[in-house]
Amino acid sequence: MSPLPFLILLLISLPFQVITQNNPIAEEQTVLLKLKQQLGNPPSLQSWNSTSSPCDWPEIFCTGNSVTEILLPNKTITQKIPATICDLKNLTTLDLSDNFIPGEFPRQLYNCTKLQVLNLSLNYFVGPIPDDIDQISGLQYIDLSSNNFSGNIPPTIGQLSELQELYLYDNEFNCTIPVEIGDLLNLQVLGLTNNHNFAPAKIPVEFGKLKNLTSLWYAEANLIGEILDSFNNLSSLEMLDLSGNHLEGKIPSRVFTLKNLTRLNLNGNRLSGEIPDSFNNLSSLEMLDLSGNHLEGNIPSWVFTLKNLTRLNLNGNRLSGEIPDSFNNLLSLEILDLSGNHLEGKIPSWVFTLKNLTRLNLNGNRLSGEIPDSFNNLSILEMLDLSGNHLEGKIPSWVFTLKNLTSLYLNRNRLSKIPDSFNNLSSLEMLDLSENHLEGKIPSWVFTLKNLTSLYLNRNRLSEIPDSFNNLSSLEMLDLSGNHLEGKIPSWVFTLKNLTSLYLNRNRLSKIPDSFNNLSSLEMLDLSENHLEGKIPSWVFTLKNLTSLYLNRNRLSKIPDSFNNLSSLEMLDLSENHLEGKIPSLVFTLKNLTSLYLNRNRLSEIPDSFNNLSSLEMLDLSGNYLEGKIPSWVFTLKNLTSLYLNRNRLSKIPDSFNNLSSLEMLDLSENQLEGKIPSWVFKFSNLTSLYLNHNRLSGEIPEIVETLNLVVIDLSINNLTGEIQSSIGLIPNLEAFLVSDNNLSGVLPPELGLHSMLVWVAGNQFIQKSGVINLSALNSCIHRIVHCSTFLLSMGWSHLWCYYYSSGDYTYCCPWDGVTCFSYASHNHT
Repeated sequence: MSPLPFLILLLISLPFQVITQNNPIAEEQTVLLKLKQQLGNPPSLQSWNSTSSPCDWPEIFCTGNSVTEILLPNKTITQKIPATICDLKNLTTLDLSDNFIPGEFPRQLYNCTKLQVLNLSLNYFVGPIPDDIDQISGLQYIDLSSNNFSGNIPPTIGQLSELQELYLYDNEFNCTIPVEIGDLLNLQVLGLTNNHNFAPAKIPVEFGKLKNLTSLWYAEANLIGEILDSFNNLSSLEMLDLSGNHLEGKIPSRVFTLKNLTRLNLNGNRLSGEIPDSFNNLSSLEMLDLSGNHLEGNIPSWVFTLKNLTRLNLNGNRLSGEIPDSFNNLLSLEILDLSGNHLEGKIPSWVFTLKNLTRLNLNGNRLSGEIPDSFNNLSILEMLDLSGNHLEGKIPSWVFTLKNLTSLYLNRNRLSKIPDSFNNLSSLEMLDLSENHLEGKIPSWVFTLKNLTSLYLNRNRLSEIPDSFNNLSSLEMLDLSGNHLEGKIPSWVFTLKNLTSLYLNRNRLSKIPDSFNNLSSLEMLDLSENHLEGKIPSWVFTLKNLTSLYLNRNRLSKIPDSFNNLSSLEMLDLSENHLEGKIPSLVFTLKNLTSLYLNRNRLSEIPDSFNNLSSLEMLDLSGNYLEGKIPSWVFTLKNLTSLYLNRNRLSKIPDSFNNLSSLEMLDLSENQLEGKIPSWVFKFSNLTSLYLNHNRLSGEIPEIVETLNLVVIDLSINNLTGEIQSSIGLIPNLEAFLVSDNNLSGVLPPELGLHSMLVWVAGNQFIQKSGVINLSALNSCIHRIVHCSTFLLSMGWSHLWCYYYSSGDYTYCCPWDGVTCFSYASHNHT
């Protein structure tokens, strides 16, 4: 072969060799495709292929034809970080945030020698940060937030001398902050918020050395002690958040001299004293939140001179005095919250001239007088809350001209009149005028607010609902309870298709409409404490989404024999009506019912069987005319915690039961129960209160286990015989043991005197070793004072309690030796 062709071939191939040697992108493409495979080929990286340059891939950034940045946030990566990634020798930025990466901190990244930015936030990393993390010596930004890192933060983190931003918030660290962080002199942002497992500690004094720090996020991190005076050294600080800690003491005045500060949040601590009276320069401040502390005294006037302030929150303190009458410059203010303080006096008119204000909250103070009659400009106000004050008079009409207002709270005042007309409240969603002195008819315009979702007019003196309405199609909550409304409930109320809660209780309403159009969304219906009469309309029992129905304390006389659909019902209260006859069996088929109140009616029979009441926790059938044996199914309700069958004419308790393991309260008192007390009554491990008093029960008290949780046992006024067991006095939580007016005999066990429990044993025949005790003197005391527990002094018992319920003569007990009488109870001191 002649030299010429070879030379030509060499000259042709030489450029390709030069390109390969000087262009690493092809080699890096191989690395990246291998990396993709090691990460499990996530679908989010479909653009990574061999036919295109990595520099064109959306997740890759190149400098000088070499990969320098990999940005893979929210790519559903579930694999550990491969060591391959550090084969990209020029990599400076790696963002793997918001994925599902498991395991410990990836030490393989130590080989990424040029790495400056590392974001591993929002993953599932566990374990400690390695002690040798300083090996990534060039780091300028590291974000390890929102993981499950635990243990200590290594002091070596303070050796990352180039570090400018450090984010460690929302982890499981159980240490204190290493003081070496104060050595990071280039640090600009430090995020330590939401580390609830930090050991309680003071703010490290060394933080005062961070002169380049612009943002310190140190909220909800178990800080204690006082705020450091050395914060004065942080002259570059723009954002300081120490909220949600346990900081105490006064706010250092030097905090208010940081001229570059734009956001200061100290809320939710225990800071006390007054807000400093003077400040040097906070002209840049945009947000000031000192809420939820114990601050006292007046609001200093300088607070209202911060011209760049957009948010001022001082709520939940003990600030007093009046809101200053004048202000210099708050024209940028968007949110003003002074609620939950002790502020007094009138609302100054300038408050209503803040043209950029979107939220104004003055609730829970002692502000008085009338709401100012005029205002300059609140055109963009969205929320106005003046509730819980002492405001009087008419609600000014301008309040109802705020076209952007979505929420208006004027409740819990002494306001007496709603304007008869309004201009524009088209955006209003929440209107609360409850607990005022509003009288007369509800203005019809209230019911024309098409975007209104919640309307509270409860606890006023309103007497009439308009007969018609224009548009309340969005209404979800309507509360007109506690007024003087009379007559029939207007039928339109029952046509609100989006209504979920309707409260008309505690009025004088006399009739429910016989039909309705659409209440398909209704979940809560409360018509209790009215004058409703007659049969309950059947449509009430067709509301398939209804969870709570209150018709108690009316004059209703009949439950419908059938109903269509109440499958979601959890609470049914028909108590204190005039219901008669047998309880309809369908009531006991409501499988989601947890509470059933039929007490204080004239019901005479419980059905013998039931379909499904497996969720029932509360059953109250007391105060009726129920007769005969208690049906056995009542005692099969495994989730029942409270059973009230008292004040009926029931004659027999079943001899056995299936399952009442959750029962805590059993009241069968004031019936005509006869025979022995079944032993199973004392076998409920969760039972705390047992009332069998005022019956005709006979025989001995069954054996009682000492480990029971009983607090009250009332067996008084029966025909019980035999002795009181000593084990009763050993029940650890027992506070009252009442067996007066039976035929009990024998020796009173001394164990009854071991605890400070109330014991009533009068009206029995107890003996000592010396014979029958003469209780005539004590009985005189009992008869005058109603009940006196017989802890007998002659037996050396340590307590005598004499409870009396009237101001009658109680001198029969008080002169006794060892007895001291008080206004409610008498005690002996032995």
